[in-house]
Amino acid sequence: MSIGTIEVSFMEKNCSCGNSIHITLRTIIFQSKLEIENVPVYSCEQCGSNEVYPIIKEDLKSTISQYEKQEERLTVMFEEKSEIVALLMKHLEYPISMAVFRKSLDERMNELLDMLLLAQTLQDPCWTQDIHRRLAQISEIRLKPDRFAI
Repeated sequence: MSIGTIEVSFMEKNCSCGNSIHITLRTIIFQSKLEIENVPVYSCEQCGSNEVYPIIKEDLKSTISQYEKQEERLTVMFEEKSEIVALLMKHLEYPISMAVFRKSLDERMNELLDMLLLAQTLQDPCWTQDIHRRLAQISEIRLKPDRFAI
């Protein structure tokens, strides 16, 4: 199941078969009990190959390890675990450039910094930790943009 193809020129790449491929948001099922929706995957319509978008692999591994011991079937929305996916989903409607995406990153970082101040004022350690995790995800992209463009 996929909810859409994201047309982002700086995220395109060529498949080993030579076809140009884009990011598609897919549902990944782990051990028939954990469904992770909206995972960015390079999908080739020509040869059928799929590859998880490299920059979110660590977030995906972390999500799987967080829920792998779960006994009952569970669905997780990946945009709740990955700031990058949340930002990509905001741009499903229309193609974007790197400049537009960077602006979205900056805006989200400012929102998170405001939320961090509030969480610290309220002395909420769980919320503060979650915001730090999200800021780290965005900072990695802002500080190493070469990791984002594949």
